[in-house]
Amino acid sequence: MFAQKEDTAVTLDCKVECRKNHYFATGTFQIPLSPAFDVHELDQIESKIEQAGQAFKRQLTRHVLEAADRRVTEVAQTANPCLHKHGSRPFTIVARYGDVTFDRQRLLDPKTRKTLIPSAIAWQTSQHRHLTAGLIDAACKESQQVAYRKASQNLADASGQKSLIAASTVWNKKQQHGEELKSQQKQFVDKILKQHEPTLVEYNIMTPSITAPSPDEWELFSMMPEQDIEVDELFESFTQQKRQLPEDISMPSQESDMDLVLENTVSEQSTMPENVSKELDDVILVQLDEVVTKSQEEGRKTNLTYTGTVEDRSGRVVHLVAESSEALIRLIAVQLVLFGLFSGKRLEVLSDGARWIAVWAMGIVGVDVVAILCWYHLCKRVYEGLSGLGLAKEERKKLEREILGH
Repeated sequence: MFAQKEDTAVTLDCKVECRKNHYFATGTFQIPLSPAFDVHELDQIESKIEQAGQAFKRQLTRHVLEAADRRVTEVAQTANPCLHKHGSRPFTIVARYGDVTFDRQRLLDPKTRKTLIPSAIAWQTSQHRHLTAGLIDAACKESQQVAYRKASQNLADASGQKSLIAASTVWNKKQQHGEELKSQQKQFVDKILKQHEPTLVEYNIMTPSITAPSPDEWELFSMMPEQDIEVDELFESFTQQKRQLPEDISMPSQESDMDLVLENTVSEQSTMPENVSKELDDVILVQLDEVVTKSQEEGRKTNLTYTGTVEDRSGRVVHLVAESSEALIRLIAVQLVLFGLFSGKRLEVLSDGARWIAVWAMGIVGVDVVAILCWYHLCKRVYEGLSGLGLAKEERKKLEREILGH
């Protein structure tokens, strides 16, 4: 993979020296710019300078890396004077701003008749091609936002080259990065749990909940499409109702009236009792759920991922993902320690009412725990409860709205 034509348009006369473990690059460069003299001139100038900037980075990188390679070679020859130069090999690094190819010096050991490349050993790279850490980090971040193929194209566009890194490579690096993060997270979790094990045991935070259903068993809990539609309609009929103002309150009709309302609102907030404000600050909210997705593994229809969030009233929030309910509870326990649950705060657990969540939340002792069922699943529970009574559809709907109306 080679740089595009704009590299040749940028002329860089550069000299790189190493002094006191620092590289100093001095020189001159020329960049021809010939935008059309029309209404689009400003945008064309900006675009050409952006392209030239990427080309300049590639050329400057090549000069500096060649100087760095020479320095590593000199160090190797000083450490082993019997080594002597034995030609060079082309080497390519792939950075965020494109490919940079330069020649690396080879050395020959006359005793063993084996060759080596000092910079390959010092920099821990392959013999021919290397992806920089900056590019890998950019690829992982980009693939968080868009598909892998699109991420690959976006990186190439940003570098000013037609291609930079293959979509399959983006995928591989993302998976590798994920495994590294999982390993780091496990070490961190194990450290916190070990330090606070007596407290967690005392409050029964780590007691395993009942085993959650396997991915394939989730099909037994799913409803028919027409049932989903009816629950959705029930949910929407309540959540989208327009709230009516009390009869003794009228909407402000003039700007002065609106200012008065806002002023009174601010005044009421500022005089909020300290104990109420403190009570709001002393709450930790935990949300737990399972996410079912289609599986691409042979012999398996679905995958089950366990997710959770921990947040407080200050806006601090942590998102967690695990492969099992037990692993998720471990992550939650660590965050509860870091959020200060055991310093007198109340714990609110918001969920869909799954048994494994309820058993865990209600098993905690020594802490004020409030379990909250989300509105959609409350609608679903009411529908499921009434659907087994054998009532006519209209009568069942009437009861549903009567119950949920409270």
